[in-house]
Amino acid sequence: MAKTQRKQFPFTWLAAMLVVGAVTLGACGDDGDAAGPGDTGDTSDPTGDAATGTPWTDADLERLVMLEVDGYTLENGNVSEFGNATAQYLEDAPAGPVALSALVTFQACDPFICTDLSAEIDEQRRENTRSLLPSIHIENPDLVEEIGPTELAGRTVLAIYFRSFVEQDDGQATALSYRAITHDGTNLVTVQVSPDFMSAGGLADSAEELEQRMDAAAGAAVAADILTALSSELG
Repeated sequence: MAKTQRKQFPFTWLAAMLVVGAVTLGACGDDGDAAGPGDTGDTSDPTGDAATGTPWTDADLERLVMLEVDGYTLENGNVSEFGNATAQYLEDAPAGPVALSALVTFQACDPFICTDLSAEIDEQRRENTRSLLPSIHIENPDLVEEIGPTELAGRTVLAIYFRSFVEQDDGQATALSYRAITHDGTNLVTVQVSPDFMSAGGLADSAEELEQRMDAAAGAAVAADILTALSSELG
């Protein structure tokens, strides 16, 4: 049984909201070929399938942020005044050299963010997704990125993995994260996985050490654990 501790961090959900907005921006902008829901005023389901979920209520969100996941400690759970919610989990017995942490965001769908998750990612959306990173990592020729649809815990998700190590005169700059975004046409979940900073003991000293802390497969495994626990919550 997972350990549970409840703390309040009112603004922790904002980072995940920005992630989803930036990733899907290319899908609703005018690319000269096909108009998205934001261009035409069309509010039909952008996935091409009828929404299958039941909208989460405030009571549902309060319950979701207290959900226990086997093998993880629930560190923070919060329902914001904006109708979104977050929960954060930490691995109890990490397989790798550091414990991985997952920030899970719950929110309602709208036509701009709940797009077709199985669609291939074009270059415009890739550029939008890269904009989540500081410029030092965007400009890094050794930036590792994996962006595209995949299957996790029996669901189609949009997966985003970034890894970047840049040596500087005054130290190193690093970026390392794995995100899995999925929805049922009504509700949307984002799982953002990264090494726990306290467990890692600071920044990695090399690109090799950074990769050892979390490759894409390790991030996907944590996201799959979380999504498995949420399987009955999404339609």
